[in-house]
Amino acid sequence: MKYAWSTEIDLAFGFIILNYGFLICEILLILYIKNFFHNLPDFNNSIILDNNQLIANLFSENTCKIPSALIERQINYDEKITVDTKGLIIDGTVRPKFSWNYCATCHHTRTKNVIKFASRLKTTFLHLKGVYLAGSCHISDGRRVFSRDPRDILPYKIFIPGETRSFAGNYDHAICVGHRWSSYYGHFITDYLCPLMCVPREYWAKSKVIVGLEPETKSLNHVFDLLTMIGIKNESIHILGRTEWVFCNNLYTVVDPPSYFSHPATCYVNLSKLLNKNLKLQDVEAKQYVICNRRPPANRKIANFDELWN
Repeated sequence: MKYAWSTEIDLAFGFIILNYGFLICEILLILYIKNFFHNLPDFNNSIILDNNQLIANLFSENTCKIPSALIERQINYDEKITVDTKGLIIDGTVRPKFSWNYCATCHHTRTKNVIKFASRLKTTFLHLKGVYLAGSCHISDGRRVFSRDPRDILPYKIFIPGETRSFAGNYDHAICVGHRWSSYYGHFITDYLCPLMCVPREYWAKSKVIVGLEPETKSLNHVFDLLTMIGIKNESIHILGRTEWVFCNNLYTVVDPPSYFSHPATCYVNLSKLLNKNLKLQDVEAKQYVICNRRPPANRKIANFDELWN
């Protein structure tokens, strides 16, 4: 049985000018949520986030404000690798100018910065007890929706007036990383599989692996194929709609930073090793290579694609 959410949600947005006026960052100033679920008492509370408190949480250098009472286990990762500078390094990229850009993204505009970013993983694994989870990897205790990063503005974008939200079930053990766009092919690799490497393997076999579905996703074949390639059973994969919520007795996730191209270094290395091992890629001779780019005038594309191709 599914339970309809109340659609009475009021959102107000503010703007702040950063970097001498060249970057406008959209910040949610007020999040007012009324009566999440009519049929679930735990969701009948309302919350108003104070403007100053919300802004402080978004830009604070502290870890995200998930209450310690919900945290069963925590692992802090701070790992470094040596980047092979003889390999291909994409340089000279520019930060795309669109309103949902992640404020804390570093400027990968010089080779030195690219190598520095790729060399270090710093993130946190959490085992949470008794929480609600949305397909976009939003986490709630029934009263509050938590940001998984103090600087993260994107999680609040899920609350779009007029959407019907529903309760989809209960899980004893669940794994979820990523964000609302994780079902896209590129995002799935960098923003789901990579942070998944930070979830201890002891939880993989007994958990439902939840992937959020963005309505614009054309196919989910890559989701099932890649997860099974790294050892996740097909029946353990659960696709959850962006507006669907489940209750998890035990949720295993990765926070601070959120999964927006933020888990390089050992995550890339461990994912590569796992795929090489399971697919026996070391026995396959590489004869073909694939390089792709977005069609103009799209953002986030390789500027010198023609040079690479030719």
